[in-house]
Amino acid sequence: MQKTDKGLSQNSVTSIIQDKEGYMWFGTWDGLNRFDGYNFLIIRPDYFYAKSGISSPSIRALFQDKEGFIWIGTELGLNKYDPKNLNFIQYKNIPSENNSLSNDFVNTICEDENGFIWIGTNDGLNKLDVKTGNISRFYLDPKNANSISNNTINQILYDNNSLWIATQKGLNLLDLKTNNFSHFYHNSDVKTSISSDVINCIFIDKEKNTWIGTNNGLNLYNRQHNQFINYFKKLIPDSRLNNDVKSIIQDKQGMLWIGTMGNGLYYLNSKKNTFVTFTNNSDDKESISNNYVNCIYEDKSGNIWVGTAWGGLNKIDNQSKKFRHFFHLNDKNSINNNLVWSITSDKKGNIWVGTSNGINIYNKKTNTFSFITHQANNNSLGSNNIRMVVIDHKRDGIVWIATLDAGMDKYNLKTKTFTHYTHNDIDNNCLTTNRLMSLYEDKFGGLWIGTEFGGLCTFNPETNKFTNYQTDAKNPYSISHNTVYPVYEDKNGVVWVGTYRGLNRFDRTTKRFYRYMHDPKNNKSISSDMIFSIYQDKNGYYWLGTMGGGLNKFNPVTKEAIHFNEINGLPSNVVYATIEDKNGDYWLSTNFGLSKFNPSTERFVNFDVKDGVQSHEFNFGASYIDQEGELFFGGMNGMNAFYPKEIVMNKNIPDITITSFKLFNSEIPLNLDDNDTLHLNFNENFFSFEFASLDFVNAYKNKYAFYLENFDKRWNYTDALRRFADYTAVPPGTYIFRVKGSNNDGVWNEKGIKIYIQINPPWYKTIWFYISSILFIIASIWFTMVWRIKKIRKKHEVEQKMLKIQKQLFELEQKSLRLQMNPHFLFNSLNSIQSFVIENDIDKAIHYLSRFSQLMRLILNNSQKTFVLLEDEIKVIKLYIDLEKLRYDNIFDFELKIDDEVEEEFIEIPPMIIQPYVENAIIHGLVNRKQGGKLQIEITMDEDFIICTIQDNGIGRKAANKLKEQSGMSHKSSGMLITQERLDILNKSGEDQLSVKIIDLENDDGSSAGTRIELKIGYQDV
Repeated sequence: MQKTDKGLSQNSVTSIIQDKEGYMWFGTWDGLNRFDGYNFLIIRPDYFYAKSGISSPSIRALFQDKEGFIWIGTELGLNKYDPKNLNFIQYKNIPSENNSLSNDFVNTICEDENGFIWIGTNDGLNKLDVKTGNISRFYLDPKNANSISNNTINQILYDNNSLWIATQKGLNLLDLKTNNFSHFYHNSDVKTSISSDVINCIFIDKEKNTWIGTNNGLNLYNRQHNQFINYFKKLIPDSRLNNDVKSIIQDKQGMLWIGTMGNGLYYLNSKKNTFVTFTNNSDDKESISNNYVNCIYEDKSGNIWVGTAWGGLNKIDNQSKKFRHFFHLNDKNSINNNLVWSITSDKKGNIWVGTSNGINIYNKKTNTFSFITHQANNNSLGSNNIRMVVIDHKRDGIVWIATLDAGMDKYNLKTKTFTHYTHNDIDNNCLTTNRLMSLYEDKFGGLWIGTEFGGLCTFNPETNKFTNYQTDAKNPYSISHNTVYPVYEDKNGVVWVGTYRGLNRFDRTTKRFYRYMHDPKNNKSISSDMIFSIYQDKNGYYWLGTMGGGLNKFNPVTKEAIHFNEINGLPSNVVYATIEDKNGDYWLSTNFGLSKFNPSTERFVNFDVKDGVQSHEFNFGASYIDQEGELFFGGMNGMNAFYPKEIVMNKNIPDITITSFKLFNSEIPLNLDDNDTLHLNFNENFFSFEFASLDFVNAYKNKYAFYLENFDKRWNYTDALRRFADYTAVPPGTYIFRVKGSNNDGVWNEKGIKIYIQINPPWYKTIWFYISSILFIIASIWFTMVWRIKKIRKKHEVEQKMLKIQKQLFELEQKSLRLQMNPHFLFNSLNSIQSFVIENDIDKAIHYLSRFSQLMRLILNNSQKTFVLLEDEIKVIKLYIDLEKLRYDNIFDFELKIDDEVEEEFIEIPPMIIQPYVENAIIHGLVNRKQGGKLQIEITMDEDFIICTIQDNGIGRKAANKLKEQSGMSHKSSGMLITQERLDILNKSGEDQLSVKIIDLENDDGSSAGTRIELKIGYQDV
């Protein structure tokens, strides 16, 4: 009986189920407990969010329906739990609603074949339609014989379109087709009636027998005769008649388990009609923890779980290993010392056990011990430190005993006398040392004695002569080391010797030893030089148990060895003994328990102290198989004995589950099932899985393997102490996490479960980003090309336009040039020169001619440029004005003002812009004035422009136009028109806006006072 109470939320266990995933669920008075074999997950109400969680911590009933939902009956309502989404739906009594739960105190739950949920409460029976959420109620109606017998429902059991209903007053059978109730009551006058009206539980076994537990015994219902049999009365006459039967189950072997309130647990073999009782014994830690049994449940592995009223949870392993353990007790009929070094048997089948306190002789028939120990006289064991016992098969009644510190003894069973063989420094015919390690009898009756540091000794019992073999550094055919462990004679009579340093084969003819050593450079050599056991199989291979090198399969022909160690499943690399049982399996004693090895499949099944093994550590030489096939192994805490057929293996393939998922060591509340998919962000790549193999026989012996496809290179194997897989810095991508597990006997769920993991890349590494980027680049290139083409076209259009403008400008400049150099101007100028000559005014003629030539040269130079210095343009204007003054006999005065800000020698303006307006002022304004004419030109700066103001006090534009009309001339000023066109073209070709403003000046009386022209001209710095 194993108790499981660590971590249980409360010691009153009311209900137990195992869900479809394999988890065990335990309802207690204070919380719902989910168990994975290692840890309890405890579920209690969240009082801050009472409507979203479980309705009460006091659990009364548990049930899982066909859809996988877990129904939980509590003292405060019914709960439907969704294991996938981890959420609860509550059903409670609402007084104003007739289709709500009849009472909140829920005792039992079941499901019929149509998917309706039936709920038994303290006040009525309920039928829940899960699809609609509507509840139908069934109550006791005293006026209706077909109603339920009592409103307090203790248990409901579905049976072939009927419901068995246990109540506080009578057993009921509800026909679901007619909704009619049949009743069964106790009748003291009828012996075949049910034993009590208080019905606690109902169970239907594999043979379709109906068992009913009452507060007054167990009943079996005979359907054919409609009668009840009280099993407790019939089979246990001395038991109390008021046995309160609380729970009944049938295990996989067909045995019935009955839990009672106060009388403990019963085990009924219904075929043999025999009972076994389990009750609490305060002196026995392995007894049941409490005699008040609330519930019993058998899991998939065959474990029996027993929930008690106040004693917590108990687990009975129906497949417990039958390793009988002999250990020292304060009892004469027990082994007298727990340090066991040697085991053998005599012809009568008695087992001789060598210990550190003499020899123990176990009589298998009487199950008793007798002892041979060292006494303070010569006729006794030489020492209690027994190293090996050999029953002489050639000489009847002789037993040979090797001790650890007193040499060898010969014991005569008939005369009860001892003969001692010890080391003597002055006698060559003796043992080399009194410290013996092994003793072996060959087929000729000779004894081979292994010693510690004394080499190998042989003894001929007929001649009483010893022959000693010790290592010789100069002789390669001497024994390899002086500490000798096992001696073994094979089927051909060849003697093999295991030493502290290597395996030796002894040639009886040449007396040579041939050595087989570990070679670090040769992985096919034996794995360790310290040899503890030797065994030859039927195929001629030798199986060597080593210190630190595990088990070796040695081929004497090729001198090569195959190694089996912890990596292959061996529990320890220290192997003390190898015994082949009658089934062909090998049993190995190690430094970490026993191991069963199948040489065909090369699979190990390991057993430790949890399976009943005497201790983790066994001893060299302490192993034996007797004539009956019973195996014996001794170690540091006594001796184990067993028949291999008694070691029932757990064949259950365990369910594998993910018990926890964490991101950055923080648990994420979700339930992961097989084939589920996890979607993670790129920065959620530090995660871990915790898992469990849901087999509860011996969960701490379960093994695990996990593998993250596309990340791990191989499977990772681990044990129950490390049931998790950590992964860090996993790059974005698609992965599959696989985990598989075994039960305690090495049966694997090879399929396991798998979880798909999708770690999304950052947005800038997604395929959509790449596609968008490519499309963006393509679009950018396309738009750039289109823009470039448009720009080139626009540039070409602008260039064309500029060429056109330049052409127009050139033509206008040519017109302006022609205007300034027109024949009329030239003719008038030449006439003026001629008149000066005729008048014999040579100085004026020369002066005029000089000015005229300068003007022509400047005009020609400026006409070749787009921009000219303001200084040069002013020279042209001055020269032109001088010529016009000479021509018109100085009829007007001229004044030029240049602002100090104007740096005429560093500023350029378009040529031939100012002159036409100056000409217009002279020709049309000043020349027609009789006297006192004046021309003023002023040049100033205005940000990015030159402001040129041309003002005259001539007759004005109106008077000039009248003179033109009177003279019959309609000619417009070509110079001003051409200049205006040039200004318009210049405005189109650049950002600067050039303008001309003509203002008519008037006197106070409204008469003309002249004209003012304001030119706004863009400039550029030199």
